[in-house]
Amino acid sequence: MSNQKPDMFSDIWIYPQASSYLFDTWEPVGDLAKREEIYKKKLGWHKWAPKSLLDVGMGKGFYLRYWKSAKSVQASDIDCPVLERVIERFPEVEWHIGDYLLSNPGPVELLLLLRNVHYMWFKTLDYDYVVKAATTCYGRCVIETAFDHEQNTIKYLRRKYSKKYHPAVMKNRLRFLSEENFKKEFEPYFILENDFPATYKGYHTYSLKRKMPPVIKESASIIEKMDTNSSGTKTIKLEGSWYKATTTHMAMQYLTIMQYMGHDDILQGTIIDEDGCPIGFKFKHIERTHDVESVEAKEECALLNLRIITRFAQIGLFPSDVVPVNVIDGRIIDMGCLFPMAIIPTGKDKGYANLQFALDKLLRVLGDR
Repeated sequence: MSNQKPDMFSDIWIYPQASSYLFDTWEPVGDLAKREEIYKKKLGWHKWAPKSLLDVGMGKGFYLRYWKSAKSVQASDIDCPVLERVIERFPEVEWHIGDYLLSNPGPVELLLLLRNVHYMWFKTLDYDYVVKAATTCYGRCVIETAFDHEQNTIKYLRRKYSKKYHPAVMKNRLRFLSEENFKKEFEPYFILENDFPATYKGYHTYSLKRKMPPVIKESASIIEKMDTNSSGTKTIKLEGSWYKATTTHMAMQYLTIMQYMGHDDILQGTIIDEDGCPIGFKFKHIERTHDVESVEAKEECALLNLRIITRFAQIGLFPSDVVPVNVIDGRIIDMGCLFPMAIIPTGKDKGYANLQFALDKLLRVLGDR
């Protein structure tokens, strides 16, 4: 750390290899400089022009002012001694302090997950961070992580979490920690643009492009014709197709559910606002082939709730609008199916207190069948 200005962070340990730069010139040094060299060559990301950015685990904030095109910049990190000073340095940034999996940032055009998702994997022993990334990104996502079980960081995490999980559970789940399974997990939501070895030993970089229905160019004229219902959702039917618009948060959560359930084929186009942000979709026509108020339909809806809760409660989202009238042939057709769970840190649980609330609601759904 001798190459840093002594009045900033010099007394606080932070990963120097992940985010080191000179504060007076903004010049990257050490491993960050090496990353910059290879990312410019492999990705050309210095030429990217994202309008919005979310940097998760941003270190000392080198990338928070990297892209001048970004008019909206967000950062997410756990609370730590260095964080207060970083926040003071970047007053223009919107901060999300706490667990990224359970917070509600984004959605943004560019999402950075650099050297942190393996920590998230061990926290849940699953690829929940992939689904979370899908809900918080509508453009590109860059991930830098490690899968080698003998890599130093992975070995450290295995030792750390061996005390939390039963040995048999840990051994069984470790089989899923691999590049092959990672690629299977992101395939419903992202397209792999590029991947290559990172600068730090054992790490690999993946540049992913979010899968989105084609943009509807006449979005503005369509939105003007829409009627707003009591829930705030705008709807219109033109030439046999339905158009629905809401917020970018809701739109990305809805798209992620559709892709997770394998039903995204009903989405034919993306409605964007004046800033180019997705706010809704065009649906193809779906025929109702059974009584949506029947016992069978209610059972189908309860199972959908169970499946969605199992996946999305782990990332702080909970289905609130999956009811029989909104499900046709197993396909959710309404907007706004998720809402952020209220996170109440309590003791050792820290953030998972409301999971009981989710389970209680599921039992009520099942009881109403």
